[in-house]
Amino acid sequence: MSTDGVRKDFFVDPTRDVQGAVVSPDGKSVAFHRGDNEIVVVDNTGSGQRVLTKGNFTDVYDGAALFSWSPDNKFIAVNYIEGRRTRVALVELKSGNQTTIANMVNRPQRGSVSPPGFLPNGRGVYFISPEFEQSDLFIVDLLPADITFTEDDLDKIDEAPKKDKPPVEVKVYAPGIDQRLRRLTRKGCSTATAGPDGKTIYAITEDGLVSISVSTGAASTLIARGPTTPSGIEFTNGKLYGIVNGAAVTITPGAPAPTPISFSATYQVNTKAEEKALFEEIWWSIDRLYYDSAMHNKNWKAIRDKFAKIVPFAYDRADFYRMMGEMMEELDSSHLGATAPPAELPGVASDSTGFLGVDLDPVALTSGNYVVGRVLPGSSADHPQSMLKAGDKLIQIDGDAVGALPLATLLNKKVGKKVNLTIEREGKRETITIRPSAQGSRTALEYENWVSWQRAMVHKLSEGKLGYVHIAAMDKVSLDRFLREIRTEGEGRKGLVIDVRFNGGGSTAVDILGVLVRTPWLIRTTRGEFGVKLSENIYRSDALELPTALMINTFSFSNAEVIAEGFRKLKLGPIVGERTPGYVIGTGGASMWDGGFIRMPVIGAYAVNGENLENNGRRPDHTVWFDPNAWAEGRDLQTEKTVAELLKGIK
Repeated sequence: MSTDGVRKDFFVDPTRDVQGAVVSPDGKSVAFHRGDNEIVVVDNTGSGQRVLTKGNFTDVYDGAALFSWSPDNKFIAVNYIEGRRTRVALVELKSGNQTTIANMVNRPQRGSVSPPGFLPNGRGVYFISPEFEQSDLFIVDLLPADITFTEDDLDKIDEAPKKDKPPVEVKVYAPGIDQRLRRLTRKGCSTATAGPDGKTIYAITEDGLVSISVSTGAASTLIARGPTTPSGIEFTNGKLYGIVNGAAVTITPGAPAPTPISFSATYQVNTKAEEKALFEEIWWSIDRLYYDSAMHNKNWKAIRDKFAKIVPFAYDRADFYRMMGEMMEELDSSHLGATAPPAELPGVASDSTGFLGVDLDPVALTSGNYVVGRVLPGSSADHPQSMLKAGDKLIQIDGDAVGALPLATLLNKKVGKKVNLTIEREGKRETITIRPSAQGSRTALEYENWVSWQRAMVHKLSEGKLGYVHIAAMDKVSLDRFLREIRTEGEGRKGLVIDVRFNGGGSTAVDILGVLVRTPWLIRTTRGEFGVKLSENIYRSDALELPTALMINTFSFSNAEVIAEGFRKLKLGPIVGERTPGYVIGTGGASMWDGGFIRMPVIGAYAVNGENLENNGRRPDHTVWFDPNAWAEGRDLQTEKTVAELLKGIK
């Protein structure tokens, strides 16, 4: 017992993390997470401590309790992550018995099911789940809807109003409860809180802040999507509070706008003490969340002691986060990093140098002459109205002599604007009007021209038998392009080269492989000489159903390495190129309270034989190293080998 009469730490095991403590509505009990696999309940006196339930509760490290109390103090509602499903269940405090009320999808790539909450009247449990294409609000009615009779309405006229409401009692009618799951939103939902009467839920959706009738699901917009839409809401003591642009507000239904809550405070910050606390939190976060509990066989505690000695010497907050990045790198792992809070820098840059769409001749530049050495296809200089040609000499830009000032200065703030170029072509001066593009357009143009070159090479080497597609990233944009190109580039071919060289990764390898593994099992046709003949896979969905080969290199990262593993395991064809770097991991992260951020691997990726893909690149069936001399001659030895290997299996 402490000297102030308050008992402290009476139920805390110092060897286990304790998080997410929530007091029961009657104040007589406390439930909390112990470690990442237990929920413990204890009386407010410190007695009666017991493990109420066990499960996968690793999401508690995101900072919030993964359960809620029932208004009558007899249950908690909690999520259990079990493989591909999240099971929402009620746990009875007295017996520990569980009642499953919903089975929702577990989609790690799209977020988790939110901690379930009880309606204040005890008749339902609500939560947000990524069940479909977006996260939406769902509710489970613990009891079937009451049956009402219009004949009874007249009898109620003479009834005296009841002054005292009976205490809330949560009752669960288990038969058919899985059929009483209802979807309340279809425009996404980011956060929700129940009104005090249990008849209304307030939610943030694509429409803004809305109130939703629990019984009918009808929604009314309170604050339309815009600058005053709250990013978070909470009902406390009968009032609805929210956060708008980082400021706390009260929200009154029917009012035109939220009311700011004014407050002021003065405080002093010891930045060195802050950095010490941040260091401890960052180390702890990685210690608890890193995908490999053995920490890649590194002595993580010794690494902590090493960096603890130098943290006090960090020059500033940015230097501190660079130091944290170095600490994380000692794990010898990919997908790691530390980012300092945004710094306020003076001034706002408004410079934007226009890109003409040409490369200058480097030899001519040595003598001070600005001569076009190459015109990038598809660029501003490649347009019929603004055509530049190799050998053209730039004389003036908008009347200013080229060479007197740097070219970047002459093209500064000229993006998308009319520019007059004076050039010398075959000994004669001409004026060309051009509209420079942004410098960033060069990357996209160079990429498209590289793809065109590769495609033409495959067509030529295979005599038109093979098609070629390049997948730039494992994202939705590249996936959509891939699906479009298998319908165009793949049509009429006998095989397809799939190239994931220089692919930075993402998450769509599983979607692409799903298209490649399909086997024809039904054919659809239409009548006539030119009738359509398609397999059911292609007719109803997306499928390739052609022999394929895969190209990889040392710049095929992360999910591009995953597709290489799947391609080999599914025996889809030869793999050609270079060993990938072995940067295969599921990434997570944690926001720090000073605005900084740390990125870390939280989910491992293993071959079905148990082999860890992290730091263990995928090997090609045929190793062909990049040859710069061949490249300079307009050849790609990796592409040549891929075409040769794929043609071996084509009749």
